[in-house]
Amino acid sequence: MRCPHCESQMTPGRISVKAAAPRGFFGQLFSPHATRTALAARLYFESDDDGHEHRPEISKDGYLCEECDTVIALGRRSGLTCFECNSRIAGDENECPKCGWTWE
Repeated sequence: MRCPHCESQMTPGRISVKAAAPRGFFGQLFSPHATRTALAARLYFESDDDGHEHRPEISKDGYLCEECDTVIALGRRSGLTCFECNSRIAGDENECPKCGWTWE
């Protein structure tokens, strides 16, 4: 795949969001033994045309351009409903996130 920004070849891979440990003065205020809570992050897209805000469902798959740092996140494939608990299973998952049911 070619980068839409600079036309360089893009590298396929996995996308994730990871919390970085704070550095400097504020990082020293946190004890390394303190209990830490995971933060949930959500990606939003706002249209330049009408300002409409959209919350896309993205998969873990994507592409990176190593020349200009452009990242393309692929959308989630259509999923299905769990036969055991009726929760949604995303198209790129192999088991129900709620009850663990799987077809494999």
